[in-house]
Amino acid sequence: MQKFITSNRIKIILYASLAIVIISAPTIGFLRIISDYFIHLVGIFFVIGLIGYFFNNRSILIGGFGFCTIICLQLKNESETIFKYQKLINAEPIKMVVINLSDIKNLESLFNLIDDKNPDIISFLEVTPDWVQLIPKYLSTKYPHHVMKSSADIYGKAVYSKYEIIKTVHHSKEISVSLQIKKDIINIIPIYITPSLDKISQSTANNQLKLISELVNQSGYPSIVMGQFNNVYWSKEVKSFKVMAGLKNCRNTSLPFANEVQNEISFHTDQFMCHEIKDVRLEDGSKIGLYSSYFHKTIKNINSKWN
Repeated sequence: MQKFITSNRIKIILYASLAIVIISAPTIGFLRIISDYFIHLVGIFFVIGLIGYFFNNRSILIGGFGFCTIICLQLKNESETIFKYQKLINAEPIKMVVINLSDIKNLESLFNLIDDKNPDIISFLEVTPDWVQLIPKYLSTKYPHHVMKSSADIYGKAVYSKYEIIKTVHHSKEISVSLQIKKDIINIIPIYITPSLDKISQSTANNQLKLISELVNQSGYPSIVMGQFNNVYWSKEVKSFKVMAGLKNCRNTSLPFANEVQNEISFHTDQFMCHEIKDVRLEDGSKIGLYSSYFHKTIKNINSKWN
């Protein structure tokens, strides 16, 4: 009897310790690698729970499904639910993609993908001088409105749009682009955040996030901030940025391949409703960016029951 009680106590301590590690992972430096793979861990713990169920092992079943639930709740609390009821809205969503050009090896595959997705707005990241002539050659007819800020480093950006660009703000490494859509104006901010590899790069990344939050707050227009954060959306830094900028985000519906980390994120202000968020992949399966679509709440033809 005493051994049984001791064994149960050990299990409780182990489960409680692991739960604390999972809950604390996004905010503690040396545990960050765990939080980066939360989506993978959901699948792993779910399988462990199933194993416990099929082999009638109560401890494994409770542990597997319990930890799976804890992670799911954390992810759910940091994002909104995708708005799926398009049939209740008399409007087409605004479709956009963000593409990191450093991942492109084949131009034909890139532009075939753009034709297939047919987005209204395209944001390019890591736009080096080599791309300055190539992109307009293929896209300027279909996307007549564009702004490009190339750079030899990782911070070059470009925005190509079917809608008229009425204002562009250049601030340090960042650009903010205001577009006219019918009678409304929206703001698009493509971003590439410095990977936090050491204290210096982490400070640079934090300064970028602070600057971008200021661009959102000062624009005066409904905004979408979309790009490569090099961090997951439930990390401490990104959560702080979301609060500073007054932004929301929806969950990416794509599952990561192998050891991929979903660090491409699309944020929006309260004037938008998410319609779809998913990875953008070439025919060979390689991920090159993120696709997102939104309903703009202030567009006049949105059904009044959702205003």
